[in-house]
Amino acid sequence: MTGGRRPHQKSRTGCMTCKRKKIKCDELKPSCQYCVDRSIQCTYASAKSVSPNRRSRTPNGLMTPSAAASTPSSLMLSPAVLSHHITAGRQWNLCDLELLHFYTASTSLTFSNAPERRHVWQYVVPKIAFSHEFLLHGLLALSALHLSRISPERKDSLRANASAHHATALPMFRAALESIDSLNCHACSAFGTIIAVYEWASSEHTRGLFFANGKSPSEADTVEWVQLLRGSGGIVRCYYEEIIKGPLEPILHWDNAAEHEAESNPTEAAKFLALEQLWNATGVSVSAVEVDSLNEALRWLKIIYTIIATPHNNQDPASAALSWPVRVPSLFFLMVNNRQPAALILLSHFCLLLNKVEDFWWVRGMSRRVLQEINEALGEEWETWIGWPLQDLVLSEFRNQHSAETIQPALATPNIF
Repeated sequence: MTGGRRPHQKSRTGCMTCKRKKIKCDELKPSCQYCVDRSIQCTYASAKSVSPNRRSRTPNGLMTPSAAASTPSSLMLSPAVLSHHITAGRQWNLCDLELLHFYTASTSLTFSNAPERRHVWQYVVPKIAFSHEFLLHGLLALSALHLSRISPERKDSLRANASAHHATALPMFRAALESIDSLNCHACSAFGTIIAVYEWASSEHTRGLFFANGKSPSEADTVEWVQLLRGSGGIVRCYYEEIIKGPLEPILHWDNAAEHEAESNPTEAAKFLALEQLWNATGVSVSAVEVDSLNEALRWLKIIYTIIATPHNNQDPASAALSWPVRVPSLFFLMVNNRQPAALILLSHFCLLLNKVEDFWWVRGMSRRVLQEINEALGEEWETWIGWPLQDLVLSEFRNQHSAETIQPALATPNIF
């Protein structure tokens, strides 16, 4: 017997990105998992044959028989199974099946890095959606947006498809809220997160993320995604005992011990104390009830920032960051919409949370857009008050530039606006 390493066959058919980075490519098509996870375009040099034992996808994104054979039957969502579940209510087409497959194979894995939370979004939420059509449309809308990021040649059609599913889902969701009960509270709760992620992802290169009417503020208006997300938070509070004992428990779990520790020992306490002086010591015109609202919003900002910044805790950073708009008082968003400087400055510090979860495709670029929107609304006289989130954004983008996982334009100057 001769010694030496066991012979193995080198992969010569990987995508161009994996070849360039000299990493092993799983050769899934139309996009390998590495490119899907990072929302970058996946291209292959040529359409060579792939071993029949390897997981693969057909050109329309559906799993091949060989892929089905390697997937546990209890977890697999094959076209036949999908068709059986979603034929009622409307005429579903092959594109819908492609989007649902893409959701379960890729998009569902981009809500969290925690395996138990990924499992819920990948398998549990689609199962709930089969009984609640508004949630199913929400999943398809988000899947279409995600797919459009990595398939630019189909961007227009996929974004149109996303808009159509989104427009169909909203009135159904509102109707469900009017008759909320123990049967649909799980679906309504999941949809609240879906709608927020969708709005953020679809707002690429646009403004108006927190301002309802652009330059025409109105006390009565708050942007729709904020209303829906906060409405979802209200559902969780009203049906907490029902939901927390149900299938969504892993993604709704909140670490109370971490919260108490963060409130007692906040990270960057001096900087947050300086921010509080804006409405306590500078003479900014705010009423007593508005001060209470600002203090509560700041309290939760300190808690969540500390939780996310603390390594090795059990709280998911993305869900923690997304919970801040739900936890702040309603009056705070009315102050934001009225362009009150104190509220806008505090909102700019929400970007400290966004910068820490910038690696998620649906958050990427959000912090820059929010800060740019706030900076233009405030004017030069308030710029020193948003210095911390601006500096943090520059550092975050600098880190991403030098990461092999993210491609960002080079910073020309620290003055990002």
